[in-house]
Amino acid sequence: MEINPWGDVAEAKPVIKEEWTISYKQERPADIGDPWRTEQDIPPTSPAISFQEEYYYNPPENFGEVENSSETVSDGNLTTNASNTSLLNRLSLSPSITSTIATQFQPKLVTSSISIVNKYDVKGVWEGFGCNLGWFANYVGLSSVENQNLICDLFFTDKYVQLLNHNLPGLNLGIVRYNIGGCGEVGDVATIKEKLPANFPWIKRTVGFWKNWDSPDPNSSSFDWTRDQAQRNILRSAIQRGVMNIEFNSYAPPWWMTHEKSSAGGRLQSWNLRDFALYLANVVYKARSEWGVYVKSIAPFNEPSSGWWRYPKDQEGCGIPRDQQRSVIAYLREELDKLGLDDVVISGSDENNVKIAVDTLKDYIKYPAKVHGKWLKEPAIGRMGKVNVHSYNGTNPNRDCKARDLLKSTVAKGTPIWVSEYGDSDASGYELARTIFEDIGHLNPSAWLYWQPTGRNFERELCVIYFFNNQFFKDPTSTWGLLNTECDSANHLSSLSSATFANPIKIHHKFYVYAHFTRFIKPNNLILGANEHNTIVAYDTTMNTLSLVLMTQPDQLRVVRKYELKGFTVKSNTYKVTCTKFDGSLVWEKTECEYVKSGRIELECDGASIYSLLLNDVYL
Repeated sequence: MEINPWGDVAEAKPVIKEEWTISYKQERPADIGDPWRTEQDIPPTSPAISFQEEYYYNPPENFGEVENSSETVSDGNLTTNASNTSLLNRLSLSPSITSTIATQFQPKLVTSSISIVNKYDVKGVWEGFGCNLGWFANYVGLSSVENQNLICDLFFTDKYVQLLNHNLPGLNLGIVRYNIGGCGEVGDVATIKEKLPANFPWIKRTVGFWKNWDSPDPNSSSFDWTRDQAQRNILRSAIQRGVMNIEFNSYAPPWWMTHEKSSAGGRLQSWNLRDFALYLANVVYKARSEWGVYVKSIAPFNEPSSGWWRYPKDQEGCGIPRDQQRSVIAYLREELDKLGLDDVVISGSDENNVKIAVDTLKDYIKYPAKVHGKWLKEPAIGRMGKVNVHSYNGTNPNRDCKARDLLKSTVAKGTPIWVSEYGDSDASGYELARTIFEDIGHLNPSAWLYWQPTGRNFERELCVIYFFNNQFFKDPTSTWGLLNTECDSANHLSSLSSATFANPIKIHHKFYVYAHFTRFIKPNNLILGANEHNTIVAYDTTMNTLSLVLMTQPDQLRVVRKYELKGFTVKSNTYKVTCTKFDGSLVWEKTECEYVKSGRIELECDGASIYSLLLNDVYL
């Protein structure tokens, strides 16, 4: 059955690849509440930061020409006549923007593929999709109770939520990571002052519980356990909605444990390695014993081997050499065990990308840790129970699936892998989907977490220009989040005084793309092999359902996907299909298809789309 008719395929045009070097300027969106901007616009002329993005599209039949001689394109005071000019001239590009357009390939009108879904090829048990609480919980957790409930329903339930005139599918996230803060308050240490860079926004400050070095006793006045209420509000709300897989993590040690006396890139002092571990263990113990939070794992580092965590940074971070990492892991295991937390898993090492993670993991496997002035006999890896990695190497142009394969082969059999952080600025969701497919296909993690599910309206001085569906789009909000909220990161008091503080103002298209994964691949599902990396297959042993999530590429006009279900007993006559196109022309479109009794699913798909299939009454 054809889900979304293409029309006359014979009129297809060559796919064009366009590379932009783009400038930014800060602007407030004119279309608050619009989930996808559709108006043409002109790139900004204000110079700022530059980056490159690649997008693929099918040009219109009269690409480069404008038939209507009266057509004008305007941006503020700039108006140009578009008669008999090329598209690029019509856009009046500033000198800071360069464009190279070349025909890359002829789109495939119809492509066909056959994949084998084998019930005996079990890749593992899925733990879930999730998100990181730092930093979005720092401001959402201070908003009205109604707003907190709305956002938490949207992220942590499977309910449909009415928001900005849209009926959004709840993401039903099952994992959260809570940031144990390293910042302080004025007067925590009487003799010295915490250093905070001028560009360190309040929303990125997570205040820690250990105030000073006067006493290591968590029951002493050196500790203040009433802090960080905003993040704890969202953590509590997530738990109330059924989130059970909780990891605590640290972006930086307490500021006074560093050489620079700052959590914004300060270096951990060697004599504070054990105290840092003691601090983390005590926070986990407090959460379990008094907060009602059953912490399953603790991740002591955040991109510790990356070279950019140097004071002054605009966020919490700490570069920690690998020998110190090994010592912290050993001390942490010791302190957890002392508190009766021997079941809490230590995760490491949350490196920025897979290549660095391989090097760090090999170090842990080869070398022991030094604690109490002595070298341990066994390597540091023996005290870890899970490998965490960030997947920022998944973005263009550094896609490296070989490194994913290498990390997978380096990790000991039976040790779970989490992609604990990933984010991008592509509002369409294409890069997000592509990265998830590559991570699950090559790395075989048991969990995958997005970085910041909400962005802020004034998060960065940027104005993203990109081309999709034959149109230019300009989005002056941050596009790292799945949705944007009203929050001025530069001014704490003015933000909190607003009645609409942290209220959602924009839905990015990537929200729907992420929902295709989070709603159809659920915790405790079996991940099955499909002999290709553009399909993820999940089987629910409790509900007896089979889910397939698949994507098609921008260079494909029509794709016929065929799946052979080997060894399954299918009693249902139909299966449900949900489709979203990356260009926003089709969003969360549901249809029902007839199941072919021969044991094959055959689906005609649009290119540049993501599909989720659900079959009921399927038995192994």
